[in-house]
Amino acid sequence: MTAQPRPRHRLRRLRVDRVDLVDQGAQPDAHIALFKRKPDVDDAKAELERLVASVRAADPRISHAEAVAKALGQRPDLFR
Repeated sequence: MTAQPRPRHRLRRLRVDRVDLVDQGAQPDAHIALFKRKPDVDDAKAELERLVASVRAADPRISHAEAVAKALGQRPDLFR
């Protein structure tokens, strides 16, 4: 006798006020996937340039590549 797969439950028209990210949830067997619409490429480029400008304003000695890495949370020392 084979086990029946669990039915998937889809939440529709759900308003989420807050999402908390934790190391381990109260129910470890639960899987929740959240999706977001595809971002506009122009908006993403503008946001990255804004972040790079703010990083370079704080330390004008760093290169553009280092500022991009720092803005994205990467190791800027790899770009020297």
